[in-house]
Amino acid sequence: MSSEPTGRPIELEADAFSGFYMALGESYSWTSIDDYFSAVASKGDYNFTDPSHHGAPKERLAAAQLGFQTAVEAIQTQTPLTNADLHQIFSTAIGGFDEKQVLHADDQNPVANDFLAHLDIAQILDILNGVSHGKSAIVTIKLAFSPNWRI
Repeated sequence: MSSEPTGRPIELEADAFSGFYMALGESYSWTSIDDYFSAVASKGDYNFTDPSHHGAPKERLAAAQLGFQTAVEAIQTQTPLTNADLHQIFSTAIGGFDEKQVLHADDQNPVANDFLAHLDIAQILDILNGVSHGKSAIVTIKLAFSPNWRI
């Protein structure tokens, strides 16, 4: 989105990366993760033309959720992801946020396509549409981890 007057797409991708790495941390309590999601959303703003605009609260929360879900999927399927894979997954999905949809990657990266197909896109769209504030996503993600998973 090179026509974007702000760093929003890059910052939303950074939120997705932070969600990804937050999910991988074994020492976080669920309260800490809930606090993390709240903090990400609280840093959103509506200064759409300001060069320092990082995204609206819902967009930032949806991007963090995208990253978190990607990590959960990677853990469950034991699929290693490269930074290039993560960039493709995150930038592709975030590219559809304005249209309230999550796009799919082109055929150049089958790993990204596979991950985008398996993520809970409905939860991300609910966040973007203001239907969910991420709380139900936390419950869903808790259930997705095996009982032996320490987080």
